[in-house]
Amino acid sequence: MAAAISAARAGASVRLIEANGCLGGIWTAGLVPYIIHAKRESCLMDDIWRRMAEQHDSRLPFFNPEDVKFVLEQMCEEAGVSFQLHTRLAAAAMENGRLRYAVTESKSGRQAWGGKVFIDTTGDGDLGALAGNGYDSAHEGTGLFQPSSLNCLVAGLDSAEIADVVNDRWAMRKELEGAGVAPSYGLLGASLFYVGAGLYFLQATHQYGYRVFDNAREQTRATVKGRAENHRMVCALRGLGGKWRNIVMVATAEQIGNREGRRLHGLATVTRNDLMKGRKQPDPAVSGVTYLMNVHPVKLKGNPAEIRKMLAPVKPYDIPFRALVAKDVASLLMAGRCISGDFFAHGSYRVTGYAVPMGETAGVAAALAARTGHVPHELSWETISDRRREVREGHP
Repeated sequence: MAAAISAARAGASVRLIEANGCLGGIWTAGLVPYIIHAKRESCLMDDIWRRMAEQHDSRLPFFNPEDVKFVLEQMCEEAGVSFQLHTRLAAAAMENGRLRYAVTESKSGRQAWGGKVFIDTTGDGDLGALAGNGYDSAHEGTGLFQPSSLNCLVAGLDSAEIADVVNDRWAMRKELEGAGVAPSYGLLGASLFYVGAGLYFLQATHQYGYRVFDNAREQTRATVKGRAENHRMVCALRGLGGKWRNIVMVATAEQIGNREGRRLHGLATVTRNDLMKGRKQPDPAVSGVTYLMNVHPVKLKGNPAEIRKMLAPVKPYDIPFRALVAKDVASLLMAGRCISGDFFAHGSYRVTGYAVPMGETAGVAAALAARTGHVPHELSWETISDRRREVREGHP
């Protein structure tokens, strides 16, 4: 969404291909109604924040996913972005080292979408992998990867009665354990947040060991397991009576929340060392990133020591534009958690508050490359930065 709107605002003809039935990815289809570490230097994030505050009953940074679906569609249409839902990537066609077509499947059958520049914002790096760009995945030492989570929305709660557990993951975990269900979120407790309109977001599940980013069978198993656990938890809480007597399940996510995926090789790689030293970059696609190195346990028990201790603070660091430029495919950019980085750095930059400004920068760069006939790595950072500033100033 961010890449598409920014490219359109920068003057490009843009088509956005979306696998789900709504825009917004993990915010909407994934039921993570939480803008994690909103980077307010982003014009787009400011725009989303303002619209949600003015138009809807939001408790920012939390929000009702249905409201965001509408806001994002509204923003895309205003920018002139042509988008198609319910459409899944199937293949990529290359020519002389450049990506020329993204091939999809949908109700319209098989379609090939040509473009001068492509941006992979699939999270899992699907387009880059199909185009032959190199990538890494999982922990470099053990091959283990962070768990996915299937979240849900619940209602029927009295805000005064549950005030002691909202936003307190340890109090919420204690409630679940008292109901006889220990959440698989394990060492991270269990989270209950109010998102507005009487809805609460419950995040308390981990699906460990499922390779959901490139295996549909594993993705299905993880989704079914997560949904079952959510229903068990809600039923158990209701069985306690008292403040939980009227709790009901409103929805479980249609898209499982996948933390791990392909990290596509770029012209630069964000590393754990960059985070710990607070490295500044000459081409900051996103500057001053401060979200902690949040690597979720790869197992419920028995995590490797190096991973077990990785819930660590970082010094403010930059994400370089070069990490958004594919190393092996000349006409490909990426934004979001599939950019070039190592396992530990990915635990920090993967959140949506940084995905939006990454997309914003990639979109502006793509528009410039398409207009000038260059490939992204041929553009100077000064040109990209200047154009990004003009686009931001033109859309307060």
